[in-house]
Amino acid sequence: MNDKIYSILGKLDDCVITHKEYTQAINGILNCWQETLYSPNKSVNCMLIAEGGLGKTTICKKVLENFSSKTIVYDDHSIIVKPAFYIQIPAKTNIDNLTKLMLHKLGDINPSTGTAFDRYTRLAQKLKISETKLIILDEFHHVYSTESSIRKTSKNNENIANWIKSLGDSNKICICLVSLPDYVDLFLRDSQQSRRYKDKFYLNPLTITNTPERTHIKPFVLQVQEYIRREMHIQTDEIAEDEFVLMLYIATNGYHDFLMSLIKRALLFKSKNGDSILSSNHFEMAWDTHITSTVRLSTTNPFRMSKIELFKFYESSKK
Repeated sequence: MNDKIYSILGKLDDCVITHKEYTQAINGILNCWQETLYSPNKSVNCMLIAEGGLGKTTICKKVLENFSSKTIVYDDHSIIVKPAFYIQIPAKTNIDNLTKLMLHKLGDINPSTGTAFDRYTRLAQKLKISETKLIILDEFHHVYSTESSIRKTSKNNENIANWIKSLGDSNKICICLVSLPDYVDLFLRDSQQSRRYKDKFYLNPLTITNTPERTHIKPFVLQVQEYIRREMHIQTDEIAEDEFVLMLYIATNGYHDFLMSLIKRALLFKSKNGDSILSSNHFEMAWDTHITSTVRLSTTNPFRMSKIELFKFYESSKK
């Protein structure tokens, strides 16, 4: 029985909600890639910047859906054509580790073979053979997140950043750096870097105020509601109604990932209880599991708040 419940809940992970910032980021990264293709002598780079839980990885996956890899087999050898790829930068990384990660992505059987210079030379050759024109480097903040970097007493971070810059320039590859916002200023203090990463795409938490720069939470929730009804065939109360949307906002502070996790937890209670409709009672129970405790805006369960309490919260949020 539990297997069936969790297999149904797993369908919610396929629910990708598009909104203005999401679309701008995808189109912007692809635009930088296309500019690089037609630029005579330089790469056009960009940054995707957001806190955790706002959809950075989802956007990276969506961008990469526009590219397909293939293997071409000859009589005595084969080559991998990989126009774009994605890697996550590990904590405490160095240039040689990044070289090995990229070699692995490009199909190198033994990325550790040879000296560091040999590996870099091999990487340059494979990038050319693979016709790579876009590299997405996620977790770029790891380059600047050590204590020594914060104190600005280490050159290691600058060396890595310069190596990435040179890699893109010498091979005319669009580099997209994906980072938490806290370390962006440390990186862009170098004018050589800031002029190469002019395009910066920011993702923000959903909001309950009407501003042109931010995405309102209600259309987002409405899309999720329709997905649950249409694709998962589950009946729901009107969770996209204004009062309920405000409850969801208080519970999650507009963080996409926490919002989706809360909805999934509510669906779990609905299924385990054998109820026919997803309702506020299930969200009350989901809240009580503290799944959104790190981002919530109130220590009071918003799904138990009165209309007066909700109105007071809304009015205070506009100040």
